[in-house]
Amino acid sequence: MPRNSKIVDAAYSEATNVVYMKVKVQEHAYRIYRTDANYDTRRVYMQATDIGHIGVFYDEDRFFYDNAKTGDIFMFNGIEGGWRVINPPGRFRLIGVDMDKTIYIARVDEDNNALTVYTGKLGVGFKPVYKYNHPTTFNELTLSDVKTIIKDGSDETTKVTEDDTSSKSSSDSKKKS
Repeated sequence: MPRNSKIVDAAYSEATNVVYMKVKVQEHAYRIYRTDANYDTRRVYMQATDIGHIGVFYDEDRFFYDNAKTGDIFMFNGIEGGWRVINPPGRFRLIGVDMDKTIYIARVDEDNNALTVYTGKLGVGFKPVYKYNHPTTFNELTLSDVKTIIKDGSDETTKVTEDDTSSKSSSDSKKKS
């Protein structure tokens, strides 16, 4: 690892004994390193340096991260080495991944304020579940708070089945089809 860098976050896949570490190398510049059960540690080259939240599936070598600058969320296959964007069109940030392999993401504005929370699964896609009544600072969101709001509701949110916070042009194109 580079001199003066430090580990700022880690995601551990229990069943596969793989740990992904988010390493800060300078302001707004991060690298990801992967360590397996054989202590084989290597840098994983990502499609971003301004990496936001990270997560893994507990029983598969699948790593998730978001590009805080562009609003894209990526899935990296640790076995095959391939990656792909998994979020719908628009700016999104990763909130987290749970034991049921549900992925939690938030649509954000240009200032990284959360507008709408989505849940989804790989190969299935994402659906909006609630929107914030007022833009909410993304970095204040936690997976446990989001799951509680989905279960119990909140005075600060409204349940939704469609996302009206997305751009007008995308809703206009849906009406035409």
